[in-house]
Amino acid sequence: MIIMSEKTKKIAPKNYVIYGIICILTIVLVFYLSMWYETRKEYYKNNSVMSELLAQINQQELTSYTLENPNSIIYVASSKDEQIKSFEKELKKFVLDNEINNQMVYLDISQSDNVGLKNTIKTLAPSNLKVDSFNIESGINFIIFENGQVKAILHKDSDSAQIDHVKNFFTVYEIVEE
Repeated sequence: MIIMSEKTKKIAPKNYVIYGIICILTIVLVFYLSMWYETRKEYYKNNSVMSELLAQINQQELTSYTLENPNSIIYVASSKDEQIKSFEKELKKFVLDNEINNQMVYLDISQSDNVGLKNTIKTLAPSNLKVDSFNIESGINFIIFENGQVKAILHKDSDSAQIDHVKNFFTVYEIVEE
């Protein structure tokens, strides 16, 4: 038979206070982390993965940008397009691995000040490049500029965008080596 003394049965009141504080801090921490997760999820839903890596321009700045950077690449896509998020994660890795982030800028087609981008691109393209055949207002687009003029355009619909297409396109136009 085990005999317990009065001293061993009694739990000090300060232990209850410490336990209560730990419980409250745990609950607060869980709510904070939950809110942080939701905020981060909403941020990525409304912003492109590439906006963290590349400088961003808009349609009004495009002409002056190509004058200052005559040999550059413009990545055109919508930050609201959920279908290209996984593609953009692969693209980000590809851009970093090939160290071409200084040659590229991002143009978010979903922004209201970028309406009518096709007309601006037409003014910067040579007459033999049929810009009308590309649907620049949707999907993903890579526009290569050489000497301030459009040299080539890669357009892919959101559901068919693959990093292999970009790799091949950049290899053909000697942006990256195989």
